[in-house]
Order: sequence, then structure tokens, then C-alpha cells
Amino acid sequence: MADALQIAGGTVEHAPAGQGHVVVDRELITGQPPASDRMVGDALVKALSERK
Repeated sequence: MADALQIAGGTVEHAPAGQGHVVVDRELITGQPPASDRMVGDALVKALSERK
């Protein structure tokens, strides 16, 4: 998947082992690894609350 994203012009970021990592890019919210689940949820709630 990372290769496909890079070919399409995206930037891929990786988290250190065992640490959560979330990236928010406009309407795209992604997280890696599964330890990021809470952080992704928090980012989603924030993004939804900021919508008008």
C-alpha cells in the first residue's frame, strides 16, 4: 500500500515501533499502527466538530 501511495504522489510516514501516529490531511485521517486507534478517533471527533 505504501508503494501505491508514493507512486500516486502521496507521502508515507511511519511511526516508531509500538507508538501511535496519526496524520490529518484535509479530510483524510489515517493512523498507524493499531495503537493509534484512540488518536484517530480523537482526530475524527475534532474534525467533525470543526465542520460547519
